[in-house]
Amino acid sequence: MADVPNRVCIIGAGSSGITAAKALKEKDIPFDCYEAGEQVGGNWVYENKNGMSSAYKSLFINTSRERMQYSDFPMPDHYPVFPHHTHIAEYFNNYVEHFNVRPHIRFNTKVMAAEPLENGGWEITLDDGSQHRYRALMVANGHHWDIRWPEPPFEGTLMDQSSTATITRYPIPTRGSMFWSWGLVIRLWTSPSKLRASQQ
Repeated sequence: MADVPNRVCIIGAGSSGITAAKALKEKDIPFDCYEAGEQVGGNWVYENKNGMSSAYKSLFINTSRERMQYSDFPMPDHYPVFPHHTHIAEYFNNYVEHFNVRPHIRFNTKVMAAEPLENGGWEITLDDGSQHRYRALMVANGHHWDIRWPEPPFEGTLMDQSSTATITRYPIPTRGSMFWSWGLVIRLWTSPSKLRASQQ
């Protein structure tokens, strides 16, 4: 790997990417972090211009701030026990400022391909067509933005609605009903996020 720089590539500047960047910086390991959006926070940036956020307008975190906060950077005491998405986005922004990792993040930059090199290392292709080589690759681009539809596909429709909280940013009225819906009224799966959305 003599021709591969001793440098790490991080894809994504969400909750995992920024902590990876902070850890590498503390160890004086050179790195570049590529973020498709214009700010840190990933999924917690409401209406993120990178199109990879499932946050909806009334979203609150479903775990307490004590459980979500980083051990070396507590959330402010004035945050509610279950912070709103605006608090989380603010918290991540303050984190990169506090640990001075923002200069290492290249915003509005998408990684189009990551190819392993024959003798070790990675070749990264960016959306501007440029290619860069790295000794190591850390993928932190999240998964909530990538909608997973049932396989095999659901047969039929339910009141012409087939959306989920992932693609609905505002409550929408269910046709012919007095209730507001985030998508399917009857859900065949449960999770803290789905339960939170259905409660709202």
